[in-house]
Amino acid sequence: MSRVLRILGGAIGVGAGAVAAWDAWGRFVQADVEHVPYTVVERDGPFEVREYPDVVVARTVAESEREAFRRLFAYIDGANEAGRDVSMTAPVSTTAGVDLAMTAPVSTTPVESGVEMAFFLPSKYTLESAPTPRDDRVELDVVEHRRVAAYRFSWVTTDALVDRARRRLDRALDDHRLEPAGRRELHRYDDPRTPPWQRRNELVVDLA
Repeated sequence: MSRVLRILGGAIGVGAGAVAAWDAWGRFVQADVEHVPYTVVERDGPFEVREYPDVVVARTVAESEREAFRRLFAYIDGANEAGRDVSMTAPVSTTAGVDLAMTAPVSTTPVESGVEMAFFLPSKYTLESAPTPRDDRVELDVVEHRRVAAYRFSWVTTDALVDRARRRLDRALDDHRLEPAGRRELHRYDDPRTPPWQRRNELVVDLA
């Protein structure tokens, strides 16, 4: 029995060490990423009202998050006219259920909805100075100064968890008598390898 306990204790020790290393790695990565700046106007637990300055984004609409992310990552990884890397900035914004624009030639199997994803560019860039994407499905845009409501939550962004956050955001909007304007955006701040308990996610919506 004592041998079994020693083996079990050793396994627990190794597991705890691995978790601690994972946790430390997550904190290191988080500290090295520029975040989009904002001013908190009002806070109520995980719910905030914020003001954001103008910010340049690289944006694309695709049939899946995987495809949208692949295009945008290629852009910041050098697939631009300047051929240079662009630093990753948090968060990554995703909006589901976006209508896909019709292009020529017209497909016989049209897609009715998709996913819009945006990477916020570092604050040093303007629309004029940001590298031009080589992929014409990626466009640069300026998200102008806006006032938003945000609900913060953690863990992996499963459909169920995002739906719960959406309900809580809507309840907070009602409680604070705020009028939303536009679609809810899912903001994710962390590398997919970040420990779930350290992940920062938010549902964000513009306010009228």
